[in-house]
Amino acid sequence: IEKEAQRYADWYAEREANAGHIKAEREESRDIELLEGKIKREELKKSLFEFLYSQ
Repeated sequence: IEKEAQRYADWYAEREANAGHIKAEREESRDIELLEGKIKREELKKSLFEFLYSQ
């Protein structure tokens, strides 16, 4: 029973460590997507103003 408990504890610790890593990757990916969205909005604004002022 002790070996099984130790295996479970090891598995759980590894799972927790991986969960932290996965969460960090998700947050980083989210930040990148937000920045890409901001860049796209600024590009669209620039295009709109260029179009409006060229008329």
